[in-house]
Amino acid sequence: MSNKKENIKLKQFFHELKFEIKKVTWPQKNSVITSTLVIIFIMFFFTLFVMSNDFIFGKVIFILKNNFLRTI
Repeated sequence: MSNKKENIKLKQFFHELKFEIKKVTWPQKNSVITSTLVIIFIMFFFTLFVMSNDFIFGKVIFILKNNFLRTI
């Protein structure tokens, strides 16, 4: 008996899902492309920023470590 109820609930769920998806206002193709390009651009420059900071701080720590070890 509960199996029939589960099937009915599942059918009702998908029916309501289909109805709700029809009400969605989907973005225009140009909007999606523009947003995607902006995100890729931001990720590229953020990656460059993190890489350059890593390189600079790595060099500074290496220099400080070598200078500290020479003085001991």
